[in-house]
Parts: sequence; structure tokens; C-alpha cells
Amino acid sequence: MGGPWEKYAAPTQPAKDGPWTRYQSQSTVAPAEQVADMAAPEGSAQRPRSHVLMDEYDRAVAAGDDAAADRLLREATFAATQDGTAPDGVTFNPATGQMEDLTLRQDPTLFGGRTGAAMQGAGQGLSFGAMDEVVGALHGLTGPGSYAENSAYARDVMRDDLARARDEHPVVAYGAEIAGGAASSIGAASALGMTGAGTLGAQARQGAALGAAEGAVYGGMSAEGGAAERAAGAAKGAGIGGLTGFAAPYAIEGARRGFDTLVGGPVASMRSAPSQVRASRAVQTAVDRSGRSVDEIEAGIRNAHAAGQTGYAIADATGYSGQRMLAGAARTPGDGRQEIVEFLTRRQDGQGRRIAGALDDALNAPRNPQNLPAVPGGQAPKDFRGATADAVRDRLTRARNTVADAAYEAARRDAGPVDVRNALSVIDERIAPMQGSGIAGDGIDAKLTRYRSRLAAQPGGEAYPGASSVELSDFNRILGVKQDIADDIGAAVRAGRNYEARTLMQLKDALDQALEGASGAYREANDGFARASRVIDQIDAGKAATSPRARVADTLGHYRAQTPEGQAAFRAGYTDPLMAKIENSAPGVNKARPFLSDGATEELRAMAKDPDDLLSFLQRENTMFQTANAASGGSMTADNLADSADVLTRGSSAVGNLLTGNFVGAARQIADGVMNTLSGRNTATREEIARMLLSGDIRDVLAPAIERELQNALRSAYGEAAIRSLERTTNPL
Repeated sequence: MGGPWEKYAAPTQPAKDGPWTRYQSQSTVAPAEQVADMAAPEGSAQRPRSHVLMDEYDRAVAAGDDAAADRLLREATFAATQDGTAPDGVTFNPATGQMEDLTLRQDPTLFGGRTGAAMQGAGQGLSFGAMDEVVGALHGLTGPGSYAENSAYARDVMRDDLARARDEHPVVAYGAEIAGGAASSIGAASALGMTGAGTLGAQARQGAALGAAEGAVYGGMSAEGGAAERAAGAAKGAGIGGLTGFAAPYAIEGARRGFDTLVGGPVASMRSAPSQVRASRAVQTAVDRSGRSVDEIEAGIRNAHAAGQTGYAIADATGYSGQRMLAGAARTPGDGRQEIVEFLTRRQDGQGRRIAGALDDALNAPRNPQNLPAVPGGQAPKDFRGATADAVRDRLTRARNTVADAAYEAARRDAGPVDVRNALSVIDERIAPMQGSGIAGDGIDAKLTRYRSRLAAQPGGEAYPGASSVELSDFNRILGVKQDIADDIGAAVRAGRNYEARTLMQLKDALDQALEGASGAYREANDGFARASRVIDQIDAGKAATSPRARVADTLGHYRAQTPEGQAAFRAGYTDPLMAKIENSAPGVNKARPFLSDGATEELRAMAKDPDDLLSFLQRENTMFQTANAASGGSMTADNLADSADVLTRGSSAVGNLLTGNFVGAARQIADGVMNTLSGRNTATREEIARMLLSGDIRDVLAPAIERELQNALRSAYGEAAIRSLERTTNPL
């Protein structure tokens, strides 16, 4: 056996009679007073309990109190194994009442061999090093001795069994302990909610915290001795556990990436079939780089499809990252190039139609169609969608005339004689000074003279000042004159003869006053006609607002000042030239861009029925154009290289470029080949990436990558837990 215990080993037969005989064993016997000789010296600060008990034992023997001596001898022997005065591997056996060297047991474990070693290691790992204490606590309830004696003996036996298992079968014992530690570590992490950290750095920080906590628990539970020893073990375990926990995610991720680069990528590249997982991972990369969540991307695609933009895809919803990834697939050799370009071309061919429909719905749909003027038949138009400005003008004019005819007819029935003297004075103020002068008047004079001849007779051909018995007083005739004057005013305005229009307007106003004086219903009919006319005038105002010279502030100020029906007519005029511009745009032009300027955006926000929906629609159209341009527009260098690689093999193409001095092209082709090989993206996989990017179902596309990530996460969790549990092998008993 060796060591300081050797000289205390008793022979097979007792050396002398007396109270020591019953405490002798066939294995090893140590009388309590011999053990006490190994305690701290008399001058120490604190004497071991076994030493104190032996002093009491000596006094009991001297007094002849055999019962007390026997009790004190047993207590001193047990205390020697607890206060550290007994040699290592020696413990008090309550069944024999003697010190027992556990290393000399013939059958140390219940099962023995590798099975016992595996059970010992697994139990120690699962229990965070507390298996010996747990077993001791349970066995303390049974046995021949006290609870303290029974539990201490069972604990020491378990510790000896584990030490034997580690010595005799280290691979099995430590392997089972690491596996058990990994299982308990995963359970602890799940219970604490410390799972599923995002970035690798977050995983490392989380692993360090878990490792430190687990190491502290294991180190404290595995240590022997008092509180000081257990605190030291906990501190050691926390330090080692924190380091291993921090390093574990990096080690596992590094191993995975290394394997994927050196083995997985080249193997996948040699396959002819596409790798769904690698393609899905590529799209996941685009999603991550976009900074948008899967929910945001899914909602964007769903809204686009609901608005009629059924071609809106993942490449659009992920923004620049998805567009560039699709461009990479579109500019590499393979059948996928044509499929991608044809899809994007067809999609762009419908851009004008989609934008025109969206503008028509948003601007020509009145917010309150019940206020629109009636049309022939007495029904109000529901909206102006699908109608040109001229069609809207015709519809509103017919509606105005229908209503006015009925109103003026009522005014005619109630009308009396009309006094036109004031109207005649307006004419005479203009043309009287020139009468008889021999000087020809201008065109306005001619028109006014003609109207005067329709309102009053002029006997003898001379000017007749003032009213007379032959002045026209019939309501219907005078109303006809006023309407002819109104037509002349309109023609003058359209021709730009503004002075003529103002002069005729004075005569018209005078006749209106005369007609209103003859019929109370005429004013109401006149007001209705004027209101309807002002609505029709807004069509031209809306057209003028689209001029480059128009200012946004003026346009919106005028628009907001109109009645709801006037605003509807304004929007009809505003939309008409925009529709014409869209229809006449050259092929390949981004038709959405003009509507996304600051001024256009402000006007659309003020006039559209649902401005946010319209602007989102236009922004998506702009994004789709950018996607198509990234994939098939811009520089043709990449397309030319792809064409060259399509004709020749990759290697011969690169060699050809080298021989012809195109070193840049050769380097690019060689680099592309190396990167594609290492990443495992063969031609079929790159084409699958493109198809996924042009899909509208983000969750279906990401499903293979998510499933693999879940598998990797599970493996990583077990791997990290196993690495953290390595700390436990540094705290042997």
C-alpha cells in the first residue's frame, strides 16, 4: 500500500488483547489512537476533532469506563476520515467500526468492467459531480451506523469506484461523463432559456456564461473537504468552463465551415443535380443582407400580388442584395440565363399597363361620387375611371345641359317682360362714339353691333339711344342671345382673345341681371349652370397642372380650393396627359420613376384616393425595373464572358484568354470556377438560386435552409455542451 499509512497497518492477528481487537480487519486496521498520532501537533491553532476525541478516550480508559471508551474510540475513528487526518483512500466503515482502505476491496463496483465505468461516468456527468453526495445521502438512511457514518462511507465508496473506473477504463469513463455532462448542460440551458442566440458572437457570450455556471457547480460539487476546498473547486471550474464555453461555438462553426469548404463544396459541385439546401442558403444570405425580416418580405410580396403586381418576387423584396445575386445567376453560363432574362423582359413589358391602371384607379375614382353632376337619364356617374379627359368633358357637359334645360324651362314658364336697357347701354358705351365718324371699328365693335341689332330695333338706320317701344322683351329670345354671347366668350378664351372675352362678359352679365329681374327661377338655373361650368373648367386646369412650368404649391392650392366634384374633374384632366406620356414612352424606359420625384409624390399624396397604396405600388414598379436592369442591363462585359464560357469549356476559355492577352478575363473565369467549386454551387444549383429568387413564396424557398439550420443548431447545441463538459474532466476526485 505504501505511504504514511503503511506503518499503521495491522497484522492478520491482533498484536495484543484489549479494546482494539474488535476494530481489527483482515485488510487493514488502524487503531484510533494511532490515527490520532498523525493529527496536527499540540501547538497547532486548532486541533482535529479526532485528536480531541482520543484525549477523551484516554481519560475514559483510565477511569475504567469501557462503554464510554468504546463509543469514543468509534467516534474518533470516524472523525479521522472526516477531518483529513486519515490517509487518502482510507475511510471509516460503520459495519466493522474500523478504518478501511478502499483500494484493497476485491469487488469495488456493482457491475464492474466497462459497464460499471460507463455508469459511473454518466452518473457523474448528469449530476454535475454530485452523484457521490446523492448516493451518500440516500444510503445514510440505512446501514448499521449513524446517518453521518453511513452517508460518508457510501460517498467515499462512490468516489473510489469513479477513480477506479477512470484509471482502468479512461475512454469509457470520461466519454460517458462527457456525454452525461452534455445532456445535463443542454437541460440546464433549456431551463434557463439560454438557447437560440443569434450571431456567432452572441452564441459565444452565451456559451461562456453557461460554461462558467456549469463549471462552478461541477467544481464545487466535485471538490472534497470543507467550504474552502469547494469554493476553490467552484472558482477553478467557473474559469475553465467560461473559456471552453466561449470557444465552443467558434470551434464548431470553424469545423463546419472547414469541412464544407474542403469537402462538402467540391463534392456538391461535382453533382449534376441542384442542391436545394445550398440554393436555399444563398437566398437566406440575401434575406439577411437585406436587413428585412421574413415577415416583412412576405407581407411586401403579398401586398404586391394583391395590387396586381404578380411578378413581384423575392429578388425585388430583398432589395439590392437579392438583385445582385440574381444578376450573378443571369450573367453566368447555363440554361437559366435565358429563363431569367425572358421572365424579366415579360414583366417589364407590362409596366406601363400596370402603372396606368393604378393611376386611373387612384386618381379618377372620386372620393364622393354622389356629388357628381347628373348625366342624361338622371343618373350620376360612378367615377371617371377608364375615360379620357375629352370623354369626361363630354359626359359632364351633357349632364350640365340636361339639368340646365330643365331649369331654364321652368324659368321661361314663370318669366315676365325683360328690360334690356342696361345691356344696351353697355353696348352703346363701346360703339356709340364711333357711330357716324366714318372710322371703321374693330371686330369687337362688329360683334356688339350685331348683338344690339338683336336686342333693339334701329329705325332709319340711325343709332337709337336708350330704350324704345321696339326693344326686345321676350324672355326666350333674350335668353338665346345671352347663350350665344356665352359661346363667343368661350371661343375667345380658347383663341387667346382675352380682351374680347372681357368685353363680351360685361354684356353677358348685364343680360343675366335683366333675365333674373324678369324670372325668379332664372337665378337658380343660372347658378346651377355656372357651377357645372366651373366643374368642367377644372379639366383644363388639371391638364395645365402637369406642365413642367407648373409649381406644386400653386397646383395643390388650386386643387384644394375646389369642390369635391371640381376636384374629380381636375384629377381627370391631370391624369389624361400622364396616361398619354406612359403610353408613348419608349420601350425599356422606367415609367415609374417620374412619379417618384418630390413634387410628383406631394401631388399624388394630395390627390390619390389611397396615396400610401399608390406610392408603394409605384415604388415596387421602380424596384422591379432596377431588378431587371441589374440582371440584364448595364455593362455587357459579364455577358460577353458568359457567352464565351458557354461556347468553350471553362478551362479552355481561360487558357484562350491567357493566350490572347486577356488576363483580366482569364483571372475572372478561373476565380469564378474556384469559388463556385468551393461553395458547392454547380450550374444546376445556380439556376435553382435564380428560380428561388424569382419566386413569390419566401417561406417555401427558405424551408430547406431553415430545416438544415435547425439540424445544425441541434448538433451545435450537443457539440457545445460536450465541449463545455470537458471542463469536468479537469476536476478529478
